[in-house]
Amino acid sequence: MKRLKGALIIVGALIIVSSSCKMRGEMKTSLADQTEMISIVEIDPTYKNIKTDSFRLLESNVEGDNLILLVQYGGGCEAHEWKLKTNGAYAKSLPPKITLNLEHNANGDRCRALLTDTIEFNLEPVRYLGTLELDVRILGYEKQENRYRYK
Repeated sequence: MKRLKGALIIVGALIIVSSSCKMRGEMKTSLADQTEMISIVEIDPTYKNIKTDSFRLLESNVEGDNLILLVQYGGGCEAHEWKLKTNGAYAKSLPPKITLNLEHNANGDRCRALLTDTIEFNLEPVRYLGTLELDVRILGYEKQENRYRYK
């Protein structure tokens, strides 16, 4: 009897999870499909950090001119949008440091799948004139500092 009850609970949970998306069986384009093009860091001197939908930054790395971020977030039914923005303020240090804000727009996605994706941003717009390297940090994840070297 206990096994039957346990099996029914598991089947019920699977049905709830599989039907949690509005478009069962037709989930919208995954983030991996959306990010075929590499986004560019946006610089706006009047930019103020805004509150974004929740996510976890699992890993960050610089490869060439690109910042590669491994992010984890809840969703699965809507397309998620990512932007990397800054007001262009550099910390006075050697090398200079810049903190960027990663904005996540879940577009009202209420699904509960735990997703992990890689997103990529071109860092060329934030190069600091007069140096050949720059330390790049993401707001809220300052311990994950990356050294960006360029020519």
